[in-house]
Amino acid sequence: LQDENTSSEDGEPDLSEALLARKLGVPFNILNEACTIFKQYSNFSKAKSLRKSKLSMDKFGQVLCHVCNGRSVDNLDADFVDEHFRSADRDGNGFIDVEEFCIWHGSAAFAENMNLHESEQEIRGISRRLGLNVVDVERFHGMFKKFDLDNSGVIEYEEFVQLLYQLLKVPEGQILPPERVSGLWREADWDSSGEIDFEEFCRFYTNRFGGENPFMQDFDFSSFYKNVRRTGR
Repeated sequence: LQDENTSSEDGEPDLSEALLARKLGVPFNILNEACTIFKQYSNFSKAKSLRKSKLSMDKFGQVLCHVCNGRSVDNLDADFVDEHFRSADRDGNGFIDVEEFCIWHGSAAFAENMNLHESEQEIRGISRRLGLNVVDVERFHGMFKKFDLDNSGVIEYEEFVQLLYQLLKVPEGQILPPERVSGLWREADWDSSGEIDFEEFCRFYTNRFGGENPFMQDFDFSSFYKNVRRTGR
């Protein structure tokens, strides 16, 4: 191992990974892994120096995605990213240097919430945003997968119609009025994207089928079924 500080392009002594590992009391292989990740996502390619390199919050989100084996930063909960960034940014200057990163990586990268599967992170994020119990959101996730017949990750209109028939327990031989189905679809499709993602499903299900809820109370099922037409007549 090279124990002496190396030099950057401007001749100023740079940090040696071996000395940094010794200073932080971290096994060299673990620190080397942290430095490799830091170099990939920080401005190291421009700074050409570990000592001068910094990691921004935007890039830190990509680091979390890398460590959590996520497909996209968009799938990470914003509070989750912010919590870990503040934990890593020990001096609070808005950037993470290599020493701060190595300390964070060694202490937090393998914590329980860092090893959650992407779907579990999504469930916890939705739970926080919608103020729902995690157990309930997990149950909703199972229902969502059941209604997502083509496993596309979203519920399309035809799938939504089948969802309504099951949730409303429409008697065999009867059909739901198209205008009521369209109205519920517009309510469920929060962003008018033409499909319902999992968070929209949780919001819709909670509002319409969540028990003691003002939205539920406004929905008159007795009058609804009066408008349900029988087929074959």
